[in-house]
Amino acid sequence: MIKIIFICIFLSFIDAIGQKRNKQIPKPPDGIWLYENLFIDVTEVTNIHWLEFLHYISDSSDYFQSLCLLDSSIWEEFPRNNQHYSEFDNYLRYPAFRHYPVVGISYKQASLYCEWRSKIVSKYINANLNNKNHFSVKYRLPTKSEWEYAARCNLDLSEYPYGYKEIEGKPPEMISWKKYWYFGKYYWDYVNIQDSLISSNERKEEYMKYKKYAKSKLSHINYNRNKPEFIRDELKATVSVDSGLPNEFGILNMIGNVAEIIMEKGYAKGGSWMHPLEKCKIKNDLKFIKPEPWLGFRCIAEVTAVKAKSSLKR
Repeated sequence: MIKIIFICIFLSFIDAIGQKRNKQIPKPPDGIWLYENLFIDVTEVTNIHWLEFLHYISDSSDYFQSLCLLDSSIWEEFPRNNQHYSEFDNYLRYPAFRHYPVVGISYKQASLYCEWRSKIVSKYINANLNNKNHFSVKYRLPTKSEWEYAARCNLDLSEYPYGYKEIEGKPPEMISWKKYWYFGKYYWDYVNIQDSLISSNERKEEYMKYKKYAKSKLSHINYNRNKPEFIRDELKATVSVDSGLPNEFGILNMIGNVAEIIMEKGYAKGGSWMHPLEKCKIKNDLKFIKPEPWLGFRCIAEVTAVKAKSSLKR
């Protein structure tokens, strides 16, 4: 009896992690298959994606366009005398941030983007099919359980709470003392670290701390480290969505960078560049009531076969 139970459990386990994608279902652009007919974006939705959306709706009513304007005031809490953050006033359109996650977004705006994307991608996929099958691609926000499944990657969360077997990446390239002195004297002043009056001996001590830290493995997750700030100042805000290492499913930045809005209204998952690592655990829910500089999203796509006549409105 025990042997039969064990075999049943084992077979169900194999079915859960060994299921194969139906190749007749087309894969949406930049999608990773999860299970059945569900796909999830490889990356978070970016500024360039949102600009594309705004371009497509430019012929819509003024009212609808106004609904899709992002809240740029989210950056006002950051110091204006810091050039690093002053560029964020134009975060959406600043060329260097094209592939950074879109932020300053509301639940409603994320949903509107999903609706628009559904029409565009459905039309694209069906126009490129060589058979008579037609498919509807419906984008939406992931449910809590779907998001956690994509982040967990079939791992035991009690042992791997971030969905990675290791959260450490390769050590960064070592910076020489000469380069460190140069960056310390010029670059760090640019990003408003007030150390221009630090003596040579004090800076040498900082360099030794840096050297020790850089020899260790450095986490590839973009979360709030606080210190040592002088090592990775670029992680004081969002980073490009293709940065870091993918999880076991091949998905990037499920943990950190920006917390991601889910279907359950008022909640986000995954933590962000403003959250400590503890807050980034997969099981943690983050509440929000308005757009935030740490809040973005990614989409889930449901791909369903439909009759040719009803697949698209042309």
